[in-house]
Formats: sequence, structure tokens, C-alpha cells
Amino acid sequence: MGLDAKLRDLGETITSYKSRTRRSLLTIVQLQSLIDERNHELNRWKFKSLNDTRRISHTLNNLDTHSALVMALSQSDAPWLRHILHTLHKNGASVQTVLRRIEDAIANGYRPHSYNQDELDLALLVYRVGGGTLLSALNQRLCLPSLRTLRHHTSAVKVTPTIGPITCGSIAKNIQTVAIEPRLAAGLTTLRGVSLLTDETALEEAATYHPTENGVGGYCWKHAGNIYPFLDTYESAEQLAGKLAAGDVHLGKEMTVVVAHCFGEGISYPLLTAPSCKEEDHADWQDLILKLVNTWYETDAHKKIGPLWSFATDGDATRRKAGHHVFMTTKLTTSSPLYCILSGLPGLNLYTGPHEMTMDFDYKHLFKRVCTALRSSHGILLDNGRLLTSKMLLRYFTWLDDVDEDHANKLLFPDDPQDVPRAVELIRTIVRLAKIDPTKPPYIDRDGIPDIDTVIDFEAIKMLAQILHHLLEPFVDTTLSLSQQVSYISTCSHLLFCQYRLNRAAFLPNQLYYDITTAMKNIIFCIAKQLWLDSSSKFSLLDVGTDQIEVLFALIRMCGGHNSAVNYKQGIDRLCSACDISDIYSRNPDLHRGHRRLNFTRSEHVDHINRGMWQGDTVVRNCNLQAAWSDGRAVAVSILSTSPLFPEEYDFDRIFSVEDVDLMCVFGGGKYPSINQEDEGEDRSVLPQADSRGTDTTFQSQAIDTLDEELRIIGATEEDEEPLLSFEDQLENEMESGLVEGFMGPSSSTDSETNVAHHPSHPSPPSGKGVCPLDYLFYKGKWVHKASVCRLLLNKDFSAKSHDRLLRVRGFTPINKLAKNPQASILSDMHPSFVVGNPFVTLVRLNDHTTSLALVHSTSIHENGAARNDIHIKTLQANGSKIKISGNILTLVPSELTLNSGCPVSEFDLTWIWTGSYLKASAPVTGLAVTTQKVIEISTTGSLIELVNPNVVIASAHLTTEKTKEINSQGLTWSLENEALNAAVDLIWKRMLELKIPVSSIALLRVAPTNGSFPYCSVDGSTPLVCEAATLQLSSSKALAITVICPRCNKSTDDLRSHMGGHILRAIRGFEEAIVSPVDHLFPCGFCGHSQLQHPDCVVKVKITGRGVEMDTQCPYQVQIKFAYAEKGSKKRPCRNVPVVCPLCPLPPRARQTDWRDGVWRYNMEQHLNFYHSEYAHPGKLSGLPLPGDAAAATLLDSREEETFGVPVRPAFNNIAEKSTDGMSTREKRRHANANAFTAGAAGGKRARHSK
Repeated sequence: MGLDAKLRDLGETITSYKSRTRRSLLTIVQLQSLIDERNHELNRWKFKSLNDTRRISHTLNNLDTHSALVMALSQSDAPWLRHILHTLHKNGASVQTVLRRIEDAIANGYRPHSYNQDELDLALLVYRVGGGTLLSALNQRLCLPSLRTLRHHTSAVKVTPTIGPITCGSIAKNIQTVAIEPRLAAGLTTLRGVSLLTDETALEEAATYHPTENGVGGYCWKHAGNIYPFLDTYESAEQLAGKLAAGDVHLGKEMTVVVAHCFGEGISYPLLTAPSCKEEDHADWQDLILKLVNTWYETDAHKKIGPLWSFATDGDATRRKAGHHVFMTTKLTTSSPLYCILSGLPGLNLYTGPHEMTMDFDYKHLFKRVCTALRSSHGILLDNGRLLTSKMLLRYFTWLDDVDEDHANKLLFPDDPQDVPRAVELIRTIVRLAKIDPTKPPYIDRDGIPDIDTVIDFEAIKMLAQILHHLLEPFVDTTLSLSQQVSYISTCSHLLFCQYRLNRAAFLPNQLYYDITTAMKNIIFCIAKQLWLDSSSKFSLLDVGTDQIEVLFALIRMCGGHNSAVNYKQGIDRLCSACDISDIYSRNPDLHRGHRRLNFTRSEHVDHINRGMWQGDTVVRNCNLQAAWSDGRAVAVSILSTSPLFPEEYDFDRIFSVEDVDLMCVFGGGKYPSINQEDEGEDRSVLPQADSRGTDTTFQSQAIDTLDEELRIIGATEEDEEPLLSFEDQLENEMESGLVEGFMGPSSSTDSETNVAHHPSHPSPPSGKGVCPLDYLFYKGKWVHKASVCRLLLNKDFSAKSHDRLLRVRGFTPINKLAKNPQASILSDMHPSFVVGNPFVTLVRLNDHTTSLALVHSTSIHENGAARNDIHIKTLQANGSKIKISGNILTLVPSELTLNSGCPVSEFDLTWIWTGSYLKASAPVTGLAVTTQKVIEISTTGSLIELVNPNVVIASAHLTTEKTKEINSQGLTWSLENEALNAAVDLIWKRMLELKIPVSSIALLRVAPTNGSFPYCSVDGSTPLVCEAATLQLSSSKALAITVICPRCNKSTDDLRSHMGGHILRAIRGFEEAIVSPVDHLFPCGFCGHSQLQHPDCVVKVKITGRGVEMDTQCPYQVQIKFAYAEKGSKKRPCRNVPVVCPLCPLPPRARQTDWRDGVWRYNMEQHLNFYHSEYAHPGKLSGLPLPGDAAAATLLDSREEETFGVPVRPAFNNIAEKSTDGMSTREKRRHANANAFTAGAAGGKRARHSK
């Protein structure tokens, strides 16, 4: 290493040092360097401190500025603040600039010069809902766009009114101006499937003037062809008034509205608005539907908007029938693109209408109608005949933790049955109830034995819950995919088909079944059509039905402040406003809170379910229709396999193999429920309508015009008792008060310079800004506005309708209203009650020939016509005549356990077992060679029933395998002893005798059962539960030759009174007979032969009035006696043994001849004379005082009676006292002569002939 390198290293060592080197070892140079470094670091930190101080000061200033901005925003009331902030932020303005602009807006006012679409929508919404005055106020305070700005930046919907009959021209104009042009302007060019929706909303019955058409609107579209609706002269107005008065045309009660709704969009386009008088038939609607469809395609709307897929309506019967004739005409052919998809869905009806359109019904109406059918007094019949009614469900609903009795009553007996949330809640409550197991605690008794009645009820409830669950969930469960929705629809359709095929209208009304299956079919067709139109798009079930038109109607009512009086012209204006509001809500869903009556729930946080809320996969191409349909059918089969139905009843492969049989055409032959059948049956799924006068649906304007109000006062002649003013008088009054002169009529786009042709002598018509001369008529030197002519001449009899919504919504009246029970609730065990669903026994007449006991399952209780859940047993027994109980007869057979015991079976050992089925009768399908089984229902009074408490037994121990197919899932059934049932027969018959209940009050069964024997038969074919006494009296009252068994000789006879008279006469005369039970010799009963002294029930009372003879006895063998014939006798039936009044017995004190008196059988009169009048002679005792003539007439017998009954004929009895005729009137003398002739004839052995 060189010297230079060493010197360099030494220099570095001197100048450099390590930081850890002690300061005392450093050189002067090193110390100076260290001081310089420390000074430099100190300066750097000072500079940083100054920068931080400045930055902190700047941040504090910004915080103060932002605090001032927040304070300004919270305390200031700057109009259109969001618009200001948006503009300043877009321009990059500072906070100070924002503060200054806010201060300027507060101090000097802010007027924006541009508006976005959201602001224009908000202003239009304010204008349509609140009117121009509200928009002007908000324009001043909140700087909303003014009305003039709206007119320049928006285009309102304008619907062409129907003046006169409905024409294709007016429909085509609406299609072009309301649908095609707005969609092109909005850039909506994608083709959509289109559904035509129709419904009605009520109108005030008033004629209106429409300046644009120069015509009068408000006349019904059915009869509008009978008039000339244009006001050219005053004479034309008089002709209109004359046609209206003559009934050639009517003012519309409702406005028929038809709108087009595009699938996948929330916009509706009104195509038709026409007043209706509600007299249209299905032919009128059929023509209208075809006119709408043809016009749609003639205007090429199918190329600009989309093809028509369906026609939707509510449950209106007229439109149902019309729609069936239009949309069920042609079956899909193999050339149709839909055939390859839908032909693989067994059971689906493939009939369509023009352009392969199908009919549709609103699903929310279907929910309400199903609930209405369930709430009705008829209920719903399920499975093998189990009836579910609202009264039964009321008892079970309280088993749910969150449902008390009040809540259950609101669900089943609501004040407003048209409430959708209430219907949905009822359906969901039934679904939750079906999850309860009634065979587990706490629903079983202490012995652990479940109640059979409850078990069977819950099996029916579970079936109903499955149907309702699969009907509701596709529309409300937002997690379901389209495939799952189709599967649910398939399950629901197959379950409905099976139940309707078994029970027909007893399950669901024919109309409701048709509507549900039609709606299900339409959904499947629309999915298939969407698959061909655009397989990548989504399909929402919310687009089917008439929900969109219901939304329009709700908005119509909202536009009038929920006031309901509106005429036809106002109705069209509000419909246009409703369309604008609907468009705004579709673009701004955050502004819409939904409609309470159209929501599925009442939650304030759950809006109306819409497409955006749906989470499931609804892309059409991801849905395999055939696989989903098969899956749903498999689910239906698995559900039905757990029911008491036979497998062949849900063998769908076999059922659908029959030609023309499908889910809609249940029995084939082209017969559809409620369409082709001659007897459509009652539609209990809709509510009965009240009087249309004052109860029609109406919607009323927010305020009544002053002119209309004063003219209404002028026309109120009935209240003021003033003569009706003529048109001229009314016009003069209004002109004097300045009403007509100041009324310029509605403004028109017609140029004010337009001239009206008039006579040179006539003054010029009104003119000026906003005045159209064509709107005036010349009348007696005056120009009168045509609107005034309509009001004064055509609407002179106008009267407003009801404003009560519950009466206004189609005028429905309450049905099946639950009667308030002042007694204990059915949920209380403090008082014994008879509850709906309890079994009972009663007597039943079979075809008026036989009376037998029947075991009945109660389904309803009515007291004085009001429905009851339960009734106190004491009330039932004490006031039974006013109580009506209905139910289904159960099938009973003898127990196999008793028959297999090897011992002789007597009536006392016989045990009856319920097979789980109900008696049914054949019910032929009209027009087809097909019969179904219908459950027999009877009704009887409370006095004719006896409560029973059957024993619970295991069915398999008492019935053969063939007879247990309809037993419940627990294998339990009821058993009743024959001895107890016979005792019930005696009790009921005895009560009938005590209360004098005629046999005609017994329930009548006119048809013979087909699935079991009735009367109930034992093994040997006998009928031990037949009431012989009731049967005998029934045969007598009906004059029927019914054979009965004599209780004395056990021989059959068709005239028990005459037959028993022979036994009595022979016994009294001392002739012994070889009979099983001899007649009692002392005062024997003429019906049974028992002594009246030993059997008080056989005592007879007689009342003789001017109308004839009446008899009263409690003998169980009594029959009706026709005294006019029995007292005379005949050659075939000479027996004259009838109750008579002994003329020798004195009247009781204060008694009258027409009062009830003790009766004596004619054959017992000789015994009566021996015991009570022994001083007199008679044919059996010749010694004694002469027998008075009237007593002889009641005692003596005809020789033919003695000859017929085989007793010796006695010689003529002549010891008869003649009654003096002195002081008698001519009439009394004639009666006396007739009596003597009758007595002489009887004494001489010949029948006397009564003089006329």
C-alpha cells in the first residue's frame, strides 16, 4: 500500500467517527461537524412544526365551515335544496360558495331553470292527486315545476269516450293514441305478451256532454244504438230525453273498462270505457271481445306492442260464459308451436280461441271466493263426505297459540269479506292448523284415546290445507322458482280435480272450480308463449289476473279524495289521471306505498308484492314445464294416498285416458262446470247483492259543483212538495241568478273565431277566449251551453248513490253472519252444549214409506234462522221447534265380532259399527251417461233428536277388510248398542206424541242410498231400528197401503184400526182368539188393544168443532183417522170403531161443547154405559131406561161389522127414547130426523142414509 493511501485512511479516521464514540474522544473538527448536524435537524423540526400548525389551522377552519353548512342545512328552509347542492357539486363549487348560494336562495328566492324526469314525475303526481292549487302552492314554496312547465315537458293520457254504441273506430283510436304512440315515444320497442283486462266501476246515473265529440255520453252501450247521441239542436236533446223516459236506452250504472297490460311491465293502457246498464248478456260480451281482439290485430298492435295472450276478468257470470264461447273453440293442432310443449302435460285442456288466446280470472278474486265458499252455511265437502264449515273451524282455530276466539271470529265472519289480506290470513291460518296432531296431548282425553270426530275433521282440514297451500304459495312465496311455481300449480289442479270429481258442487261451486282451473291453464299457456317469444326473459305470475286494472280503480278513487260520486265524463278524466299516476309509480316505485286492500298482508313494512321482490329463478328457459307438471302430479298422488279415498279415484292415467276428459272438462263430453250444464247451481263463492239503488259501486268527486248543488235543490220537488219545474223555468231561474250566464263551459282547442251557423234573426253565439260556439244551443232567444241542457233536461231525475264503501263495493250483503250467543262460549266447559260436529240420532222418513232411526253427524245449527256454533242442551230440549239442525247420515253395519261369536244374535246383543262412510245417493251429470255419488244431507228440528255418546273401538276388530277402507288413519271408529238405539226410537216417538208433532215434521229422505242399506239392516235382513208406530201413522196420513205388524196377533195389516177393531169386538163379545197377546177386556185402546185404565198413554181426547172432529192420544200405535169416512164405514172396511163423546156425560164446569172432552171408543160404549150410566138399557143389556137417541147413535153397531168380524148379529134394539121436537127450529128438527133415521138403520141392521 502506498503512502498516499495511508494518508487518506488516516484523514478519514480523523474526520469520521461512530455515533457511539464518546464525546471526549472527538476532535475539534468532529465536534464542529456534530454541532452542524444537530443544528440542521433542529431547523428541520422547526419547519415541520410550522407546517403542522398551519395545516391544523386550515383543518379547523374547514370544520368551522362545514359546521356552518350543517347548521345552515338544518335551520334554513331553502326551496329545492337538493337541486341546488347537485348543481354546485357538479360545478365543483366550494363549501363557502355553497353557503353563499343557500343564503342567496333564502334571501332572494330560487327558481331552477331545468328539471329532471324525477322532478317532473313528482310535480305530475302532485297535480293528479292534489290538483292545480296544491301544485301551485308547492311551486311557490318548494319550487316544484309549475303547471305550465308540466304541459311543455309531459304528455297526459287522453282516452276517447264511447258516444253511442261501441265501435271499432273508437277502440282503434285508443290503441293508437294511448298505447302505440306513448310506447314509441318512450323507446319501448321490445315485443311483449299482452293481456286484456276488464272490470267495472260504478257511475252516477247522469248524462254528460263531451265537447270534442259534440255528443252526450253516459248512455249504456248495449242500447245506445237506439238513439242519436249528438246535440245538433234542442229538438235532438228532447228526443234523447224521450228515448230515456220510454226505456229505449238507459243511463249507465257502471263504467266498463278494458285495458291492455304488457307482461313484464307495470303499465296499463285503457282501450275502452263505456257506460253499462248491466243488462248485457253473454252474446253482447262475446261480440265485444271479438271486436277488441280483431281491432288489436287490424291496427298492427301485435307487431308494435305484442301479441294478445289472454283475456282476464273477475268472476262475472256473463263474461265467463262469453269468454268460454270465444276462447274455448279450437283445440291446439300439431302445427302450433305450443303443441310440442303442452301436449306432454296430461290433463291440461288444450282448447284456445282466436290467435291461441286463453281466458283468465284474477287470482286474488279466487282467494276471496274460496274463503267465501268456506264461510258459507254450506261449507266445503271433502274426501269421502266430510263437511267442513266455518263453525267447525271456529272451534279449532283457538288451538293455535296466537289465535283467540275474537281473532277467529274476525277471520271466519269478517265485516268485509272482500278484504284480500283477511282472505290470505284465513288461508294461512288453516295451513298452520293442519300441522297440529290431534292424537297427541293436550288434544286427547285422560285415557289417551283421541276423539274420532276430531281426527276425521283434521284429516279433512289437512286435505283442505294442502289445496289452499298450493293455490296461494305460487303467488306469495318470493323464493320459489318458476319450475316450483308450475309444480305447485300442477299439485293444486290435480287435488281440485279429484275432490270435485267426487263431490262436485258440494266441494266447490261449479263457477269457482271453472274459474280456478281456467286461471291455472292460462298460466301454463302464457309460460309456453313466453318461451317462444323470448326464452331469456323472466315470467312473473303477478302479471296474470286483473290486478293492474284494480290498481287503476284504486287510483281513480284516490284522485277524488276517496269520494265516490262521479259521472261518465269525470270517470274518464280520473282514469286518465290514474294512468299517469300508474306510470309515475312504475318509474319511481319508492314513491308508492301500495294498496291496503290489494296487499297480501297488513304489515305496514310490506308493500304490494312486485317483480323486483322475487328472488327465485323465473327465467323461462330454465323451467321444464313437463318435468314440473309431472312433479306436481306426483305430489298430489302422494297427498291423496293418505286420504280415505280409493286408489282408483286418483288414478289419473286411467281417468285422463278417456276422450275429452281433462282438468276442466271433468266428466268429458264437452260438458264444463257452470257453462253447458242446465243447472248451474248456486255460486256460494260470491256474495249476494243488495238492492242496486243506493248500493252500487261509485266513486265521487272531492267537491260537488255549486251549479249542480243548486240545481239539485231546485229539482228536489218531492221533499219540498213543489211542482216539477220545466226546462224553461229552470233555465230562467239560473239565468236570473247568473249561473248560466257565468258558466262558459269547458275550454276547447277550437279556435274562438269558429262561427256557428244560425238564423239571421238570432243573436250571435257566445265567443271569446276559451269559448267554443259549437258548445251552445239556441233555445227561445237564448244561447244555452250543452252541458246545461244535459243537466237540466236529461238529468232532471238524478239522485246520488251511497257513499258507504261496504255498500258501494258492488252492494254485497252479509252472509252466514254468526249470531251472538248470550250464553256461554263453546270454549267453556261450564255448561253442557250441543256443538256443531257432535253426532246425534233422529227419525228419518224414507220415501214416505218407512220411518227409521239414523245416526247423523251434525254440520250446522240454526236458531230462528241465525247460524250458531253451539246451543245449550236445555235450550235444545225446551225450544227445539225453533232450532234446525242439519247433518250427514252415517253408514252403520252390524259388528262382525258379534256375528262370529257362535251364539244366536238377538236384537239386544246386536252392536252397530260405523264404517267411516256417509250415506250417498246417485247424482247424474246433466247431459251425460255419468253418475257420481252425492252425500245425503238432512235437516230436522231440535225436538226430534237425541244426543248420543258412541263408544270408541278398533275398526279392524269389528269390520272386515273391505269395510275398513274409509276408516280414518288411526283405525278407530264408533260403536253403538242396538238396545240403546231402540230406546232412542221410543224416546223420540214419545216426545212427538207429547208435543203433538206431526209425522210430516220428520226429515224426509226421497232417494235410496247407493253405498249402504237404509234403514240399517242386520245380517238376517231385518230392520230393528224402524219405528213401527211412526211408519203406521205415516201410512195413514198419506193414505198409503203400508203393511204393519199387529201387536196382538203378529199378522201384517194395512189398516191397523179396523184390524184391531175385530180383535176388540170379539174380545168384548166373549169370543176367545188364539193370538199371541189377547186384547184387554176393560176399555181396550182402539189402536193397540191395551186397557186404557192401565196405560194412560192410550187415553183419548176428542174435540168437536164446526170443521170436524179432532183426536188426541199418545198411544205409540196411533194412526190418523178420517172421521168423515170412518164413522160411516164402507163395504170394504165396515169397522166404525172411532172415539166418540158420550152425550150422557155432563160438561165440566165452565166448559164448552167445542172444548177437549174425554173420548170413548164406539166398541167400548156398552162398557161405559154399564160403569157410568147403568140406569139405561143398551143392546147388551135390554132392561133399563130407554136409551136417548144421541147416545144410541154413538153405541149401536152396523150388522156388517158383526158379520165381518165373525160375531153373532144381535137383534134390533128399539128401546130408544124419542126426543121431543117441541120448540125446535126447522133446522134442529131436520137434524133430529136424520139422527133417528141413523139410529133406526143401525138398530135394524141396515146402514142409514143421511139426508142432505
